[in-house]
Amino acid sequence: MISVIRVRAGTPNPTARKTLELLRLTKVNHCILLEETPAIMGMVQACKDYITWGVPSEEVVKKMIAKRGEEKKAGGEKGKVKGKKEGVVKKKAGPKYPVFRLSPPRKGWTSIKRQYPEGALGKRKDMDKLLLRMI
Repeated sequence: MISVIRVRAGTPNPTARKTLELLRLTKVNHCILLEETPAIMGMVQACKDYITWGVPSEEVVKKMIAKRGEEKKAGGEKGKVKGKKEGVVKKKAGPKYPVFRLSPPRKGWTSIKRQYPEGALGKRKDMDKLLLRMI
């Protein structure tokens, strides 16, 4: 499972714009949990200049679900997540969660115009640190 966060605003090229819409990342600091499949990774690569992604630990995902998680209920209503057991993380990832609306990271982004080692864009190895700063 990977978490994808939109870092940059603005109007991307049409391909990246459509891909961000399909990933439901319409605003900055929105996060989504996705399964790591070749199709999803192709979509992530198509809009890599606007997002950051990485593999979060299960503990951080549980914290994020407990604090920011909303799930769709019957009738289109949204409500807080009730189940916080071991299997809930893998079951809840994907289209059942609309989007995690996170706060901007404490101490800010490094640079939203450069790739990960110098900036905030691209694939990260330490996704947990960023998510904990944003929850």
